[in-house]
Amino acid sequence: MAKKEKVSLQHSDDLEAVDAELSAAMETLDNTNERVIEILQAYAPPPEPEPAPTEPEAQEEKELKVRS
Repeated sequence: MAKKEKVSLQHSDDLEAVDAELSAAMETLDNTNERVIEILQAYAPPPEPEPAPTEPEAQEEKELKVRS
C-alpha cells in the first residue's frame, strides 16, 4: 500500500485574518475609486451646446414668436 500524505488544514483564525485583510483592501479600493471618479468628473468636458437652428427652422421660430 502507498503511504498517505499528510494534509494540513488552515485554522479558522488564519482565515479570519485573511478575511480582515481582504476587507480592508476592498475598502481602500472603494475609497480610491470614489476619489478617481471625483477627479474624472472635475475634468469632464462641458456639455456640448445645442446646434444653431438652420435657416428654415429659424424662420419658423420667428413666425411662431410673431403669432404669440
